[in-house]
Amino acid sequence: MPATGVALLALLWLLSAFDGWAVAAFCTGQGPGSSCRAHVAAAVRPSAIVAAVAAALAAAALLAPPAIRAVRSARATPAAAAAQTARSASAVRAARIWLLIASAACWMLALAVLFVAGEAASP
Repeated sequence: MPATGVALLALLWLLSAFDGWAVAAFCTGQGPGSSCRAHVAAAVRPSAIVAAVAAALAAAALLAPPAIRAVRSARATPAAAAAQTARSASAVRAARIWLLIASAACWMLALAVLFVAGEAASP
């Protein structure tokens, strides 16, 4: 479920930044060459940096735990690997949740950058 929330935040940011939702929300009634549109479009760059961090955190949450388990089980005997996997399953789940929480926070920060820039640019 948390991964779905992160994916929806990512989709909201993508549509706001690249499909013109932010420009449409903050620059209504202005011509295509207005300074408002230029300011909102310029805010996509710093917002994209935060979005890249969010995407990296989400990818780490979804890809890293299986890789950690594979490395641990390759180094141990079968019985020890099974015991270690059982002990570390909750730790892996907790790490995944924390990475997804951090990713969601970064997506919200990326959206906040667009919102603040849009508010500053709107007349």
